[in-house]
Amino acid sequence: MAASARAVIIYDGVCNVCNKGVQFLARNDPAGRVAYVALQSKAAEPVLKATGLKREDVHRKFALIEGRIGDVIEAGLNAGGEVKPPAGVPPTWASKSSEGVAQTPTGLRVHRASAAALRAAYWAHNGGGAAWLGAASAAGELVPESLRDAIYGAIADSRYSVFGRTVACQLPPAGLLERFVNKAELQGSARA
Repeated sequence: MAASARAVIIYDGVCNVCNKGVQFLARNDPAGRVAYVALQSKAAEPVLKATGLKREDVHRKFALIEGRIGDVIEAGLNAGGEVKPPAGVPPTWASKSSEGVAQTPTGLRVHRASAAALRAAYWAHNGGGAAWLGAASAAGELVPESLRDAIYGAIADSRYSVFGRTVACQLPPAGLLERFVNKAELQGSARA
């Protein structure tokens, strides 16, 4: 996993379009500022706990969490390595502040749906990726959130029927594997 990761994306690991999007973002973030974890993996549990999100919350609306990845994972673990919910995190993702963003009591910023997609483009651009990603992110901010989320929702609802899915989480290309929090699980499923 990239030591310099300052954000983590939780995504649907069996969704073909989600995997293509994650691989595109990883290729366009040469600085490795974003790490990734498949929603279906065990490695997602501490990240979910740190944010108060549930798997079903993220299944349709992927999430981007800002905070150093190690801090994000540590926020969801106790000293014994057991997953624990942090004190003060609501049981559901309900404390939306604005534009699809919530702040957790642990100081993490959680972006969902279209807000997460725009923020992912921003991170890729600032990680040394294509300049147009920054322009696309800025232009997207001008579109009302309700319209962005309606478009995002239509794609999310039809992603399996239009783009397909796999039985297990997909293995990213070797050069990108280090960016995945669930690297060990992905490698283990590839060998099976």
